[in-house]
Amino acid sequence: MWLLGVDLGWTTGASGVCALEQTAKGQLRFHEWDTLPHHAVVLDWITEYLAAKVPITLAIDAPLVIKNQTGSRPVDKEMQRLFAEKHAGVYPANQQQDFYLPMMAFVARLMELGFVHAAPIAEKPRYEMLEVYPHATTVRLFNLKKILKYKKGTKRERLQELEWLYQLQCSHFDALKPTLSVPPMPDTGTTLKTLKTAEDKLDALTCAYTAAWWAEHRQQYNQYVGALDTGYLVVPCLNRYQ
Repeated sequence: MWLLGVDLGWTTGASGVCALEQTAKGQLRFHEWDTLPHHAVVLDWITEYLAAKVPITLAIDAPLVIKNQTGSRPVDKEMQRLFAEKHAGVYPANQQQDFYLPMMAFVARLMELGFVHAAPIAEKPRYEMLEVYPHATTVRLFNLKKILKYKKGTKRERLQELEWLYQLQCSHFDALKPTLSVPPMPDTGTTLKTLKTAEDKLDALTCAYTAAWWAEHRQQYNQYVGALDTGYLVVPCLNRYQ
């Protein structure tokens, strides 16, 4: 099966993508990562994986269900309650924001392709999509007291935090189940733009591993925060709802 991760650009920004393959022995194999310029290209990339006609779990860092006209979704408020002290609260989503229509068009196309939302039930659909948050995944799986702050600060500060993220991915993904050997660190270049490209790839890798963790453990070691009808997030945990 394929485990796909997408660090989606909510409006005009580039998106990081990553694909992992689960072998017959249940291990994970890195396949590829990239950055893509806009939603249409991301959808084309996902569509290519449908050709193999094998199960796909797709984890996306973006709000997939937005029913509220204003304010925050209930899941946004719950994530703030769970993760505020670790600085891992999510950005609030509502229908007045610029990303709402592009996001809903993106989700609608995924549903046309056969993807269904993850839900806290025993059945495992063939093509499944779920909303995830890389910071929450790393806080839980890496036992962090606070998030790694590689998105703000000087280039040197961001690079240091990003390199630490990569080292934690290498050590933990190779020790957890399912097991994944992480590829070499992406090129961080000499500018903030190239650093952002590397960041998008590593975030997409975290998303893809979150997809693998959900596919492997389902409800046993994942917290389904929120509800399908108002918005949800799947957050991995080493112990049930730690």
